[in-house]
Amino acid sequence: MNFQSLHYFIMLAREKNFTRAAEKLHISQQTLSASIAALERELNCKLIIRHVPLELTYGGRTFFHYALSLTGEEESMRRSLLDIAEEKTGELRIGVGYVRGRTLLPPILKKFGDKHPGVTFRILESTNKQLRTRLVEGDIDLSIGHYREVPPGIEIEPIYEEQICLLITKKLFDETVEGTIEEVSAALQRDVKEGMRPFAKCPFLNTRGENVSGYFETLYLAEAPFTPFIRCMSNNMETLLCLSGKGMGALFCPQNLVRSSLSKEDLREMYVIPLPETKYAMSVGVRTKAAPWSIRDEFIQLLKEELARENGI
Repeated sequence: MNFQSLHYFIMLAREKNFTRAAEKLHISQQTLSASIAALERELNCKLIIRHVPLELTYGGRTFFHYALSLTGEEESMRRSLLDIAEEKTGELRIGVGYVRGRTLLPPILKKFGDKHPGVTFRILESTNKQLRTRLVEGDIDLSIGHYREVPPGIEIEPIYEEQICLLITKKLFDETVEGTIEEVSAALQRDVKEGMRPFAKCPFLNTRGENVSGYFETLYLAEAPFTPFIRCMSNNMETLLCLSGKGMGALFCPQNLVRSSLSKEDLREMYVIPLPETKYAMSVGVRTKAAPWSIRDEFIQLLKEELARENGI
């Protein structure tokens, strides 16, 4: 048994498909199949059931957890030795939400990469829930997101604050919403139910409740004294922001993403209504038992400094 065969098995267990796993590993399907068969012979234990989708046996599920632990220890050893040798190299694996990956990371990655040219980056963009799982399993080194609940094995540090707003084009507002923007904004600040009442004829864009925007969206629409008309549903906030800018519907979304995702021309044609009691902390999460690694720790420090400067802290 070697670490390579462990990495092969972990990828197969996650993808549940030989073809996809082999493609991600950049090896042939035959090579992957032979490696798994050799593992099964060495362990004298059947690890997978070869049907579609592939399924792990009880032995396979048990071995998967040991494989994660062993490969994690291998990575920690390599990084510790690099730190001892003062070599600033290695792959930093960062988890982040879909839109934040584009709006938040590029300038920080550029600055960090210029300082440490030997460091490479792997970005995993997904939902908060999926990122937490990948962080717990050790598939990423840090995750940037909102943690309503912190799972066991993870420690977090708040890095900046966001607030949800209701985004709507001025044209759509004039056509479907009763009252002026000043009246509606004031009503939303006083009472959710009465504040939502003027939007009875307005279409909405729905984030399917899979992120923090969806959480607050669900709360507000549940209080609305009407059945909302959902014109479009998607778990991709970037797509919904574009659709909102085209006047397809009103959208609940983080206020800072609006200004970083839409052009100045688009923003001039839109109302951005901050919603009360929707502020929340964005945090960086790492595994509690993760070994010290200077590259990861320096990146987190730079992330905090840059965001503090951007937010005037």
